Amino acid sequence: MYLSYLSTFGKLSVVVATVLCIGCSTLYGERGVFRGKQTDYLRTGELKPIEVPKGMNSRVLETLYQIPDVDSRDEFGDAIVLGDYDVPRPSPINTEKGEVGVKIQKLGDQSWIFLNASTSQVWPRTQNFLGQYNLNVVHSDPVSGTIETGDVIFKDDATKKSRFRITVEKGVHPETSEIHILQKEFSADASIPDRIDWPSESNSSVRANSLLNELAGVLAKNISNTAASLLGQNVGGLPKVEFLQGMQEPTMRIRLFESRAKASVAHALEKESFILWEESVPNGLYYVGYDPEWDDKGFFGRMAGDELPQTPEYSLQKVLKHLSASADVKERFSAVPSASYGEPLEDAIGLIILIEKTENAMDVVVRDVRGEKLPPAQSKQVLRVIRKNLI
Repeated sequence: MYLSYLSTFGKLSVVVATVLCIGCSTLYGERGVFRGKQTDYLRTGELKPIEVPKGMNSRVLETLYQIPDVDSRDEFGDAIVLGDYDVPRPSPINTEKGEVGVKIQKLGDQSWIFLNASTSQVWPRTQNFLGQYNLNVVHSDPVSGTIETGDVIFKDDATKKSRFRITVEKGVHPETSEIHILQKEFSADASIPDRIDWPSESNSSVRANSLLNELAGVLAKNISNTAASLLGQNVGGLPKVEFLQGMQEPTMRIRLFESRAKASVAHALEKESFILWEESVPNGLYYVGYDPEWDDKGFFGRMAGDELPQTPEYSLQKVLKHLSASADVKERFSAVPSASYGEPLEDAIGLIILIEKTENAMDVVVRDVRGEKLPPAQSKQVLRVIRKNLI
């Protein structure tokens, strides 16, 4: 009786398990009642136009809302293959960008205002500031984002007068802005032409920084105001950072002056997922360790033994002596004086980040420790992280 009960129980278990398996397929399978519908949009098509029965009056039917063709390309311009394509998660908000609304950033003798707001918000507020302080505007160009003031005479020196050029530009992150101020001095009785030949640096950094600080203080008080200018949407010209395909590999183009571009990239390579091991700033080279899961491992995970080393086994100079002899690597590293080509170094790890100067920008690419191209998906991932941490 006991054995019979066990036998019956075993058969019952098999039947229940079978029913459950069939039930899961019936409920949640491709043809199930509760099937996932997240890819249904890939199978959608156009509806046939309405046909009016014969003998009835009709008007020509026109589509009210045209559906544009989808350009299935990523931000680098590469085609996206639909089918098993997963919709990417939104890019995380840059925490450094989101900490403050307005701040003054400095690099060497250069100072500018950073704002966590779009140019469409910043442009009208900057104009309002000039009106509130009775600074006459003699020239304004929203396309280039420039405003030139009239004569300003300071009480501490009546023998001279100043003109200021305020430039509102797009920031290095989406929906951010920068304001740069340039000052030029003239004698008080000088006749100033309609178009001024502006210097690369202010004649008086004290005067320029004084106006910069005053403007930053005023903007900080009303940066939360949602008022925006439609005209200001296109202020500042091209974005400072964009992705593209350069020489058949993923490239990040930075439209900043050279010293700032290199400093910004170096800053990004000391944050999230990176360890900056060594750099050669004159050659635009950065030797880094990279682990995309570095920040997710936590303290104890890093202690387990799979963490990035704080110092590499080989120096950057040593790595550059053992680059691949392929034609592509030789072309890419041709401007590096210390580059030579030899056998691979044993157990060499890391990435080489290169910054190359183009006509009006700086291009950033990612190579492996032998100087070879990475698979496009990996290269894009690294460039996205660098771009997110730029300042």
